[in-house]
Amino acid sequence: MRINAINGFTEELDRLRADLDGSCVVGTWVWDHIRGVVTYDEGAAWLLTGDPDLADREIAGLEAAAAVHPDDQEWLATHMRQAAKVGGLVLAEYRVLAPDGAVH
Repeated sequence: MRINAINGFTEELDRLRADLDGSCVVGTWVWDHIRGVVTYDEGAAWLLTGDPDLADREIAGLEAAAAVHPDDQEWLATHMRQAAKVGGLVLAEYRVLAPDGAVH
């Protein structure tokens, strides 16, 4: 059974991903804040690490957010830690650096 943090309802992950794909969400991930690892889907891996080949693999530390703009890394980490404490959905907008150096 998978628990969806959105409103505390339980949903199958495949259905949730299909709904997110239909709403133009760029990527999703599972964050194990106890172990300090994330598992990205392909979109999130590309966006947050710059490497879509990291999709569906557990990654940790700096590699997990390598593409997040350096000026946004600290506040984003703080935001994520706060979300882990209180639970619920995390919505955040931040800059990322593409492999060519462009800012998105």
